[in-house]
Amino acid sequence: MMINFRQAAMEDAGLLVDIYNAAFFSDYLRFGACPGYGKTIEMMEESMGHKELHRKC
Repeated sequence: MMINFRQAAMEDAGLLVDIYNAAFFSDYLRFGACPGYGKTIEMMEESMGHKELHRKC
């Protein structure tokens, strides 16, 4: 299997939400809350936008 890394683009936000939810679902079930679980696409886009701003500084 070959793994490639690339910087995420805004159009990847939905896929990233799916990955976050899959990764943190068991923590959500176990603890009843998890900051990485349940993000919306809009929340992910907001987060990605802030990261891009910080990287330019």
